[in-house]
Amino acid sequence: MRHPGCRPAALVLLAVCLIAAALRAGTDETVTIPRARYEELLRKEEELARLRAKLTPDIPDRPSATTGATRALLPGAGASGEAAKSSPPPGAANLPPLPEDGRISAPLLAEYFLRDPATAAARLQNRNLQVIGRVVGFEKPWLTRNYQVLLETDQPAVRVRAVVEPPQGIRGAYVAQGGTVLMVADASGQRRPLLRLGDTATVEGRVKGLRGNVVEMSGCRLLPRP
Repeated sequence: MRHPGCRPAALVLLAVCLIAAALRAGTDETVTIPRARYEELLRKEEELARLRAKLTPDIPDRPSATTGATRALLPGAGASGEAAKSSPPPGAANLPPLPEDGRISAPLLAEYFLRDPATAAARLQNRNLQVIGRVVGFEKPWLTRNYQVLLETDQPAVRVRAVVEPPQGIRGAYVAQGGTVLMVADASGQRRPLLRLGDTATVEGRVKGLRGNVVEMSGCRLLPRP
C-alpha cells in the first residue's frame, strides 16, 4: 500500500528535476521544446509552489532586533526596555555637616528631616540649635505667654515652627495688622512691633523633630538682630 505522502513527494522531486534540466539547458544553449511540454512544466511548477506553501509551517511574527534596540535607547528605559526607576535622593548623611557653633539655616534643617528622618532625628533631636530663617507667619495660642514663629524653607509646604518663650520683661504678645506683625507689650504696658513678615529672625531652642510638614522646635528664645 502506498503511503499518502509518496505522491506529493514524488511530484516535488519530478518537478525539481525537470526545472533543473531546463535551467541547465538554458545556460548551455537555446533549446526548443514542444508547447505541450512547456505547459506541463508550468503546471508542475505551480503545483510545486502550492505544495511548498502547504508544507511550510506558519512562523509567528517576532519583534525585530531594531525595535528592541530602539526601546532600550528610549529616555528612562533600562536594559529590559522598561522605564528605569528614579534613584532615591541621598540621605541626610550626604548633607553638609552641622557648623560647630550650632547655627543652621531653616531650609537646611528641614532638608535633613525630609531626606532621612531617622538619621536626622538621631543627630538633631533634642539638640540645642540656633536656626536662621525668613519669617512667614505667626501663631499666638490662647492662655499662654508663648508665641510661635514660622520660618520659611525651600519646600513651599514645609515650615520650621519655633515656640518662643518671651523674656520676663514682656507681659504678652499678639498678632496685629491682619497677621503681618507680631506685637509685644512690656511691663509698663507699652506696645511695640517685634517681628514682621519677611524679616530674618534667629531663634535658639531644642529641635523636637518632624511632625507632618513642620519641623518643631520648643523652649526657644528670639535672639536680637545683629
